[in-house]
Amino acid sequence: MHKKVWIVIGDIILVKLRDYQDDKAEVILKYMPGEARLLKAYDKLSKNTRLNEGIAGDLDEEDKGVGDNYIEFEDKDINKI
Repeated sequence: MHKKVWIVIGDIILVKLRDYQDDKAEVILKYMPGEARLLKAYDKLSKNTRLNEGIAGDLDEEDKGVGDNYIEFEDKDINKI
């Protein structure tokens, strides 16, 4: 059984590429804020990763509602994970 969890911009997640579809990935785990802080403390996240910072302050007028749908990752983005 799979549990559905909302994922928003700024969440730290663990993904796995699908074996049968190279252009898609599965979300394995969404880290809770405390877990994400520990990952950063143990140097498992890059130094420039900012935690606990929402997107609301970073949006321009034309960008309102960007995070409402979903996020598509390019192959180059997945390789950075």
